[in-house]
Amino acid sequence: MDYPFLNRGAVIIKLKKPFIDWLVYCSKEYDKEDQLNREDIKPEGFDSKHIYLIPEHDENDQYERYLRKHCREIFESELSGWYTLPEMWPQKRTWREFKEWFDYEIQTMVFDTAFNKPLECE
Repeated sequence: MDYPFLNRGAVIIKLKKPFIDWLVYCSKEYDKEDQLNREDIKPEGFDSKHIYLIPEHDENDQYERYLRKHCREIFESELSGWYTLPEMWPQKRTWREFKEWFDYEIQTMVFDTAFNKPLECE
């Protein structure tokens, strides 16, 4: 079967130790009844991978440039998935911090295996 090719790339984001440490800290500071413990959170198997579709590019280095340019938005999306108040977020959300807080993998080809169902946004 030939699946349709989407005109998108993808970035797979995985949480690293600084992000998990931040989650534990915030849970102790703000979630008195439902605190996380560091030993309960292991990046492998934890809800730690998210996929972001990004524009398709002609050159591989353009994907990295795109991610670098938009890392702050992705960083904030990951933070807001846990705590929505920006006051709780780390002050620095630059490319350097992004690479410290997340592992990432860029995929340049995305295929639609559910092509008979329309894509929907929520």
